[in-house]
Amino acid sequence: MTGFSLITLPRIHLYVSLCSGFRPPEQIHIQDGAQNRLVTLVHEAAHALQIDALVQESTSLARYLETLATQDMATTLEALRVEYNRLFVGPASPLAHPYESVYRTPGGWVMGECTLEVLQMYREEGLYPDAGYKDLPDHISMELEYMACLCQREAEARERGEEEGVRLYGEKEHRFLKAHLASWIPQFCARVLEAASLPFYPHWARIAHAFIAWDTEYTQVNDRKGGKR
Repeated sequence: MTGFSLITLPRIHLYVSLCSGFRPPEQIHIQDGAQNRLVTLVHEAAHALQIDALVQESTSLARYLETLATQDMATTLEALRVEYNRLFVGPASPLAHPYESVYRTPGGWVMGECTLEVLQMYREEGLYPDAGYKDLPDHISMELEYMACLCQREAEARERGEEEGVRLYGEKEHRFLKAHLASWIPQFCARVLEAASLPFYPHWARIAHAFIAWDTEYTQVNDRKGGKR
C-alpha cells in the first residue's frame, strides 16, 4: 500500500488525539458524548493496530463522555479546567508535571538538558512553536505532536517511493521514543492516576502509557528490519 500505510495512519491519529487530550480542555474534548471525534479516532486506530488495551480504554472513555453529555457543557468544562490546572499547571505546584525535564533532571527542575535536546530536534525538522505558544518544548503535548509529524513525514516519503526517507524517519521515531517519551511517560501517567479527582485525565493517561509502550516496541522491531514498515 502506498502513502499512508495500514500502520502509519492509525499511529498518526493516536499521536494527534493524545496531543489534543493533554492540552487545556475545550468543547472538542467532550462534545458529542460517546461519538466524540477524538475518542473515535483513538478507538478506530486501536482496532486497526489490534491493541486490546487501547480498545478497552477508549471504550471506557466513550462511556464516560456519554455520561457527561447529560450535564451542562459550561459546568463540565469549568470542572475540567480546574482539574487540568490542579494536575498540570498550578498556581500551586502541579501534581503531575507535564514536562519531561521534571522526571529526568536531578532535583526535578524544568528546562533541563533534555528540554534543549527536544527543541534542537524540532528545529532540525524545521518545526517551531507558534508565535503565541508560551509553554516549554518538552511539554507532553509538544512531544506527542512531534511524533505525529515524524509519522506524517514517513508516510509522505513512502508516497514518493523514497525508501531511504521511510527508513530515516522510522529511525527518528524510535530514537525519540526511546530517548525521550518512553523514558518519562510511565512516571507521568502514574502521577496522573494517583492525583486525579475526575476520570477524564486518567483515561487519557492509560491510553498514552499503553500506546507509547506499544509504539516503542513497534519502531524498534521495524528498525531492526531495516525500515520495512
